[in-house]
Amino acid sequence: MEQPLPTTTTTTTAAILFLSVLTSLPHLSWMTSASDSHPTKFRAAVYEHRVVMPVIKRHFTRPEALELMQKNLDVYKQQTDIAREQGADIIVFPEDGIYGPMFTRQTIYPFLETIPDPRRVTWSPCDDPERFPDTEVQRALSCMAKDNFIYVVADMGDKQPCDVTQDPKCPPDGRYQYNTAVAFGPEGHLVARYHKVNLFFEDQFNAADPEPIYFDTTFGRFGLFICFDIIFQEPAITLYEKYNITNVAYPTAWMDAMPLLSAIGFHSSFARGLGVNVLAANLHLPFSKFHGSGIYSPKGEAAFYYNKKLFSPPKLMVADLRVLDRAKPDPHYNIGSLHILNGRRNSFKSSPDWLVEENRIETKLRKPLKYFRKESRVDNELDSLITDDAVFYSELFHDNFTFKALDKDAGFVKVCENDACCELHYSINTNVSKRGELFAFGVFDGLHTYQGKYYIQVCTLVKCADSKGPSLCGSSTFVSNTVFSQIQIRGHFGSKYVYPQVVLASPDKNLRLASQEEWAYHRGNSLLTTSPDLRDPVLFAALISRDYSRDSNASQSGTGASQDQNILGKKKEEGEEEDRKKKEETYQLEIQELEKENRELDFSSFAAEQNPKEKEYGSGKTDLTTDHHSDGLSPGYS
Repeated sequence: MEQPLPTTTTTTTAAILFLSVLTSLPHLSWMTSASDSHPTKFRAAVYEHRVVMPVIKRHFTRPEALELMQKNLDVYKQQTDIAREQGADIIVFPEDGIYGPMFTRQTIYPFLETIPDPRRVTWSPCDDPERFPDTEVQRALSCMAKDNFIYVVADMGDKQPCDVTQDPKCPPDGRYQYNTAVAFGPEGHLVARYHKVNLFFEDQFNAADPEPIYFDTTFGRFGLFICFDIIFQEPAITLYEKYNITNVAYPTAWMDAMPLLSAIGFHSSFARGLGVNVLAANLHLPFSKFHGSGIYSPKGEAAFYYNKKLFSPPKLMVADLRVLDRAKPDPHYNIGSLHILNGRRNSFKSSPDWLVEENRIETKLRKPLKYFRKESRVDNELDSLITDDAVFYSELFHDNFTFKALDKDAGFVKVCENDACCELHYSINTNVSKRGELFAFGVFDGLHTYQGKYYIQVCTLVKCADSKGPSLCGSSTFVSNTVFSQIQIRGHFGSKYVYPQVVLASPDKNLRLASQEEWAYHRGNSLLTTSPDLRDPVLFAALISRDYSRDSNASQSGTGASQDQNILGKKKEEGEEEDRKKKEETYQLEIQELEKENRELDFSSFAAEQNPKEKEYGSGKTDLTTDHHSDGLSPGYS
């Protein structure tokens, strides 16, 4: 028998061994980077998921619903294991990822569970699965979190009973059905439950009353909201302003609305505009334009995925993020001077204070999509820059924008509408750019009324889809061969909430975000500037300002743009129903396409391609229909 070491040596050795083990754990690796035991960074993961969903619409039994959801949860388990193996502290999965979209109120019911309020109930479904009936999905998510000592955020359906005789808002069937984000802590406890407030064509669910929901971790406070919620003040801005969130866990089923509302473009702009980390997990259904996920910081993208090819694979993203302190602004977020960027001098000079009434464009009855000569009533300093500029009007996502074409290789463009003014300094790299493409710089100031009402002021540089004329300058395009050596956009808005983005073209006709080193944003001056390091062709760059206080003032609809927008309003409303029918047809076409190709979606093969080690650990399945579970730690716009 070995003799015990002296007490002091035992204590020292134990401490050394403890620290050695501590630093070797991937999910705790950040702890050693801070001198005061507070983490300075954490590792985030999001998974863009190709959901397994019903091939035909019909009523399901609960066992049938569990069988379908099991297939998606098997994938979630695989990806959680992989993320944990890579050292992730939190993983986020998309909206509708457990059962898919396109349900009715009746057909989705077997997929719902009653989710208790964790502010009133302390519960780990993994440890106590029998406490509440019919909570198999919650148990599976809880066990994923516990087995990997990781935070798991997912989207699922919640049903809550109500009394139609006592509650005037209670639906006739006696229950509320909510689109719900849930978060489980590293020990398996349910730590947050959020009901979606701003629904997007989701007749299967009830819109919840606004309620700020967040959960605290050792690496920051996380707010929860879902997809379309990001557009509105409640709950997103309230969480930011009143509850000091520094991170957003964001499940979404976002359909690209090009050019300004692509998933990766707008979600990354939210992080940059507010100075928070955003973990955005989207569905991967390219045929229906559901794609684009990422991990975004106040400095820009940390990781993103965008692939619109029909049978492109889903993807796991893992990236490190700084732990943010709202009391100590990030020096890289509010850049004091943009004349020095990445060690190089920016040749743009500070533009003069040109916000003068003489140059404001008056609202007139317009004939869209045609050129008009603008009367030049400007001071001498700017006269040489904008004399003979032509103004034209084109629709961009059903809003009538005021545009000016970029008809020179370099120059200054200014365009205003009502209370919004935008200026652009630009220079095209003629050595690498192909001739013949048309770019335009535009402004919009008004109440957007298509598929939701929200007040926006926008400055945007866009690649026109048709180089021969301006009529398609607001249409989507994925092709650009124009490289800008400099872009500087400054917006003068009526709101402090401004969201910037720079989106580039890629050779495979997908979207790419400009990297953190390729552009900068000065929040205080609403100033976006690209770096000379920008090497890829530009598709669009924008500053989107949100005036939340004017969202509910429907009487002002259309006044921000022009009388033409009012004329087009009826046509737009008629188009909404047509668009909804098209979405239904698109969904059915995707199913038919999958059947025609006779492809069995093998998600484990996708996982293995992303991480060969997955083959070592097997499928990692957890059967919803059984009570067996191992308590041992496993390695590894809608």
